[in-house]
Amino acid sequence: MSWKHSWSESAAWARALPGRVAGRLRRDLVDNRSFSMRRYGSILRAWLRGFGRPPLDGRPVVVFHKVYAKHREYNQAAALRSTGRYQTVLFAQYFDFEEMEGAFDEVHFCANPGAFVRQLSALARRASIHSVLCGTQTVDYAQRAMDTPRDWPVLINQYDSAWATDHLKRAPRDFGEYLPASEIAAEKDAFPRCDGVIGRFRALNILFEEQDVRTPLITRWDLCDRRRFAPIESRPPSPDGALSVVVAGLVWPMNLPEDVYGEGQLVRYAADFQAERVHLHVYPSPYLPFHCPQYEKENRENPFFHLHASVPASQSPTAIAAYDLGWMVADCSRSALFSDRSVGAIIPLRFFGLLEAGLPIVCAENMASVADLVRKYDCGVVLPRPSPLGLRKLLEAQDFSALRSGVARAREALETLNHVDDFVAFLEEVRERWSSSHRSVS
Repeated sequence: MSWKHSWSESAAWARALPGRVAGRLRRDLVDNRSFSMRRYGSILRAWLRGFGRPPLDGRPVVVFHKVYAKHREYNQAAALRSTGRYQTVLFAQYFDFEEMEGAFDEVHFCANPGAFVRQLSALARRASIHSVLCGTQTVDYAQRAMDTPRDWPVLINQYDSAWATDHLKRAPRDFGEYLPASEIAAEKDAFPRCDGVIGRFRALNILFEEQDVRTPLITRWDLCDRRRFAPIESRPPSPDGALSVVVAGLVWPMNLPEDVYGEGQLVRYAADFQAERVHLHVYPSPYLPFHCPQYEKENRENPFFHLHASVPASQSPTAIAAYDLGWMVADCSRSALFSDRSVGAIIPLRFFGLLEAGLPIVCAENMASVADLVRKYDCGVVLPRPSPLGLRKLLEAQDFSALRSGVARAREALETLNHVDDFVAFLEEVRERWSSSHRSVS
């Protein structure tokens, strides 16, 4: 859960910056062989001063904070801006500038929780803040915002949740740095005190019900972005009978303990894919450094295992659209941390990325929430167990044209703008509840 800075991690994020900024940051990292938040902030602030948006015009401003801003924040902000009712402002340390195009009216570098509340106060002097949405992975920012005098509600915008993971874990043990007690304690404090929670998947619904947390909660998945839709083209079967599945996104490094992360080691499936004569293509996340000798060895020696270079997140749907299916199989049976209930409650971001690419999806029964959507829209196949064994026979029996039609239905139904009304209604309800409670107190 916790992120620890390293030179390689900073270099990985540099790839998501505009060319001129990325070049300056890479030169700084090479020259100093270390990461400095002060130097990084100076480089980024200089670029952000020329971000080039029109000034805020008096409409209510929804503020987003995330240290590592990703697709979820960009998708939500773009949806809100599309209504014409709001303007949006982002405070963060790390950005993907291609992804955030069209999502925010202002973007600011923010170094720490103290700076965040000072920047909020400065923003409030020239704009009308409607609400402030803070991510879970750095919930101390939300705590600091809640503890500061304010004229707006503070909501928590879930990405991961240490408390939910701990509540749903398979084994009753301490996971140390992989599930820090400090993060769990912070969420136990923040979730009941904040004014509203935007959940990413059903795990928070389970947590709130079983822990009697009564904070207003809406579950809003990551959803699809129409701007990223790749064309869905019918393709004749390959003359040689070749079939391919693709994984694009986070790939757990092999040095993480399997009793904690379990599923992450995709290389474990390599021999099974070879036995099934199905090609597995792997595109690691562009946001994290990736160096796994086992993957590289398999890539050299196994003709059915293909390790590719990362591609920018905004280009991922187009880059993977030529494969037959997307692979979303997670075997967490060896993990003491991720239980069947936990895995069954999540819908990872890559699910929506595969739909954007126009790919039918392969998942397994244990990912119950994903399997429910695959069945609902008939947009893929559901394996009885999380294993490639038996995959070729199952795929050869499929009508791929029908599956692609299901993908078209699914990604249209799950497109973010088709769900913006519920999101707006929730934010307005939280704002009204907060205003009413503060009027009654005054």
